[in-house]
Amino acid sequence: MTWEQLSEAHRDAAKWLMGSGNVLHHRAICGRAYYATYALVTSKLPPGTRFGNGWQNPEHAKLPIYVNQIAGLEVNQKRRIKTAIHRLRQRREDSDYRPGLTVSKSDALEALRDVEEVRWILSGGKDG
Repeated sequence: MTWEQLSEAHRDAAKWLMGSGNVLHHRAICGRAYYATYALVTSKLPPGTRFGNGWQNPEHAKLPIYVNQIAGLEVNQKRRIKTAIHRLRQRREDSDYRPGLTVSKSDALEALRDVEEVRWILSGGKDG
């Protein structure tokens, strides 16, 4: 499996969970949306990119920094991707580690929108 395939699997899972209509799935949607984006960004990094700790993938906290290494992106596109990553990671952490916090349908929908925005940008989408 490639990073891009892994991204698609997580995105598809998030969309399937949203389609189920089960309010208990909002947390899982946020998690799958984050990992879909993490895997997609990782798939776009140049071959031979070196990661910390001898890992084969980026540390979560440093993922936004790695966006700078993706070729062909404008400064504004990089900023938008980084902003989406920050929102997605925050939602995932809230969903996974803060059971007392409410994760709403709106949170899940926003996570899905962030995934789609990053996918659009990385597929060559341009503004205006």
